[in-house]
Amino acid sequence: MQYKLSGTVVLFAAIALSGCGEEKKPVVTPPPAVAPVAVAKPINLETISNRLSEPAFLSVDGVNGVTSPQSGAIIPIPATDEKIRIGGFAVDAIKGEPAAGVLVVLDDKPQLAIYGGERADIAATLKNPKYLKSQFYLEVPTASIAKGLHDLKIRVVSSDKAGYYESVWSAKIDVK
Repeated sequence: MQYKLSGTVVLFAAIALSGCGEEKKPVVTPPPAVAPVAVAKPINLETISNRLSEPAFLSVDGVNGVTSPQSGAIIPIPATDEKIRIGGFAVDAIKGEPAAGVLVVLDDKPQLAIYGGERADIAATLKNPKYLKSQFYLEVPTASIAKGLHDLKIRVVSSDKAGYYESVWSAKIDVK
């Protein structure tokens, strides 16, 4: 079961749409001063292959200006865009801890996202101060992806790195 937080959507929309009366395209920007969650060892993508049975607890706040894309969405990406930007938050809700990391999976190829940006809104909404550093962000060069449709999924690495939670959220990006 996927969980949505309307406060997250409202906060992101308010930030993205704030301006001086002029219409602006919302963009996903990297979190300021992202500090990775302190872990004993870095994540080795080859060792995180165990899919855990519980669904991931996350929200995708934006993909290249598309705010809070719904699962199943087809997100157009102009080939002229330099990068594909994906951001949101994720936690290991089963253990009540921050995740050990987040994997953005593009066409079945996982890529490690930057994880650990501050999300005071998430910590407050979920009433768990451990979730403060739960933001993830990834940029992928558009030129590295062929034109056409590509599958996009998110995996949340469990806090103990025993495996990953697969998201019920998925979308397609359409590089044109």
